[in-house]
Amino acid sequence: MQARGERQMAKGKRQTIEDRKQQIWSPLFSLLLLTLFCSLSFSAFAVDGKRFVEWNGEVILLNAGVNKAVQVNFPLQIQEVIKATESIDVQIREKVIFVKILSADLTETQIFVSAQGVTYPVLVKISPEKNDFVVDIVDMRQVIVQKVQEEQRLTKDIDPVTLTVAMAADEPLAGFSVSNRDQLLKRFNKNGLMEARVKKVYQSSFFTGFIVEMKNKSVLPLVILEQDFIGPNVVAVAFERESGYIAPTPQDAESTASEHFKMLVYLVVIPGGQ
Repeated sequence: MQARGERQMAKGKRQTIEDRKQQIWSPLFSLLLLTLFCSLSFSAFAVDGKRFVEWNGEVILLNAGVNKAVQVNFPLQIQEVIKATESIDVQIREKVIFVKILSADLTETQIFVSAQGVTYPVLVKISPEKNDFVVDIVDMRQVIVQKVQEEQRLTKDIDPVTLTVAMAADEPLAGFSVSNRDQLLKRFNKNGLMEARVKKVYQSSFFTGFIVEMKNKSVLPLVILEQDFIGPNVVAVAFERESGYIAPTPQDAESTASEHFKMLVYLVVIPGGQ
């Protein structure tokens, strides 16, 4: 009996020791995994991280460390780089340059990167902490040109009738920007009998479409005609109601609810028209 009790006591001690090891190693193992994960995440950010510069003609700033290369990606083929000192090394690879400051005595210097018809001024400064690794230059002037060209491609086959149909259906149209307005127009007020307001504008490089709300301000019905809206650069006119009839300004709630005292007019003009 005594031997059996001693064996049970020894077994209990071994379990206690194993439990304590588990209590110690579990948090240590978790801490080790967390440290490893953070290290991997930081390394991935350092390798994959890049800074984007939206360039509109201003000087491009590069933060560099001594003997640490900075990769700069340009949108155009690089032809040459002009520098004023040999304390900076610049390597050209098609649309990419690699910039490295060779001397700690050089706090900053300017270089000029010549591409196809464009010169990018670049200021390279020594930064003890936040060094650039990869910098992408986005030429916003090219972006605007490409956007206009894409709009022209999308809208070249759209005629005034197609634009009018889209405005009447209150639907977007490829190549057109659409903006809401609430702009009073004095041109169509018929000596104070009407109120005209631009409610929406469809804009492209070829056509501009206006949705105009006409409101009868008189106590008599009015009829508007297409020729009332004909003017310089106007290429299309359409009415919400073909008759052009607009009821008198409402005198009671029932007339107000019908909204027949208002009507939408769709105008299409070419550039230069108002």
